[in-house]
Amino acid sequence: VPRLAALERLLATIREAAGDATFVLACGAPIGPCIGHVDAMRASADTAEHWRPKGPDVWGTRWFFARDETNLPGARNMVRSTMARLFMQGALWINDPDCLILRPDFSLHEAQALATVATLSAGSLIFSDSVEEVDSKRIAILKAMLPPLPHVAQYVNLLAPGIPDTVAIELQPTAGAETVGSWHVVGVFNWTDGSEVVDRSIELPFVAPGAFVTPAEAEVAEWHVFEFWSGTYKRHSSAAGRCPLPGIQPRGCQLLAVRPVRPGRPQLVGSDIHVSCGLEVARWEEFPSAVEITFGVCRAVEAPRLCLSLPGSSRAGRAP
Repeated sequence: VPRLAALERLLATIREAAGDATFVLACGAPIGPCIGHVDAMRASADTAEHWRPKGPDVWGTRWFFARDETNLPGARNMVRSTMARLFMQGALWINDPDCLILRPDFSLHEAQALATVATLSAGSLIFSDSVEEVDSKRIAILKAMLPPLPHVAQYVNLLAPGIPDTVAIELQPTAGAETVGSWHVVGVFNWTDGSEVVDRSIELPFVAPGAFVTPAEAEVAEWHVFEFWSGTYKRHSSAAGRCPLPGIQPRGCQLLAVRPVRPGRPQLVGSDIHVSCGLEVARWEEFPSAVEITFGVCRAVEAPRLCLSLPGSSRAGRAP
């Protein structure tokens, strides 16, 4: 019996014995034989508190471990494989991008970038750091990721050299907040082994290569662009060309909520409540001179901050 066939039979036996009520996570297993037999699958190598893989500190061998791009533990290898296998999420199983690392081994912007990868993968979210060792700014990253997004990102720039540098998801509002309208959340990354800070840009409206801009999108004159991690906002004119994204830190990112400007209508532009900048809204009701917003994230939120665009204002403003 071929080895893969033997493994497939073994997994089928495990699945039958465990029953459908048991959650089975395959970790480090060959992908093919697991299809149909597991609920979740590790989508990458082990993550680690270092970017590139490390091996024994023996002279003459460091290069061998550092050049590995797929198998050895390292944040770079986790990101690379997770991005390449996003299409499996929800189609074959729940993707497991390994545990989220927020402890101070990474700089804050690196922790935010790794959290963005986990967010856009919409798979399992496992946190194993000691809470006592993680400060409030980093715990806030974890809180903002809950609950996970409802589905995986639909666009991954697999044509980028090395690791995909742009990932995007189109989101729909929750029932009760339909008038909020759909929007995109876009992660733009600077995956580098070095220390260079880069300037990037994106085309608006955001569409995947090969897709067509809808007539409604083509008529949009301006866009709300809210960067979640910094809480900064810009209003971008379609006539100005690509939207600039300056100063992305090495192994950092910008996480953008992008919406068309709707003149004369109140709009949620962003918030610090949830990484989606919109799914936290359980109800949105507009009145002639007011808007009533109800949030629902199944957790306590202290002093949430909102970024709103209101009729008669020339720019979006913050509401405490």
